Amino acid sequence: MTSVPIGPHYEFMATGRPKEFDYDQALKAAMKQFWSVGFTATSLQDLLRVMGLSKSSFYQTFGSKHELFLRCLELYQSRLIQRLKGQMAGEWSGIGFIRNLFSEVILEASRPEKYGCLLVNTAGEFAQRDTEIAQLVSRGLEKLRQLFLRAIRQAQSQGDVESEKDAELLARYLVTTICGIRSMIKGGTEKKDLEMVVKIALGVLG
Repeated sequence: MTSVPIGPHYEFMATGRPKEFDYDQALKAAMKQFWSVGFTATSLQDLLRVMGLSKSSFYQTFGSKHELFLRCLELYQSRLIQRLKGQMAGEWSGIGFIRNLFSEVILEASRPEKYGCLLVNTAGEFAQRDTEIAQLVSRGLEKLRQLFLRAIRQAQSQGDVESEKDAELLARYLVTTICGIRSMIKGGTEKKDLEMVVKIALGVLG
């Protein structure tokens, strides 16, 4: 595959003429397209349209739709974890971080565009049929689990979660719950019903 130089813009030779575009913006546009309708329902023409690329630039830069999808998953995972780490750093309370995150997630049910979570959507679409994609999804969910684990242990040290409770198990439970809620949102579940699910989930923490 053609190597891509580091920098905000990329230039390739196509039919004798240079073609310049913003790589980061093109990748974000592709990520949103995949996030909206999934890998299978996204055609090459869809990608060329939203990314503003010619076929030659697309193939020279990304190699294939599959390779592009992998890069989009990596981008989504990186941005999600970075944002959550920032929220955790700004939140004194471990339990407060967890509550705020669940509140933020269920707000999506009130928005006209219900994308859900790209990692969760992808897990459902591929169902372990693609090893590379499955590994990326697994790594993303593991990073989320680690964040929940940190928050739970912090909450235990602050007296908001009983120290006798298994923090590892609770972290896995929260990941499973938040993934389920994301799927429910994409399926059209109403916000009031999601709030009941969250209330029960947080009640497990104590």
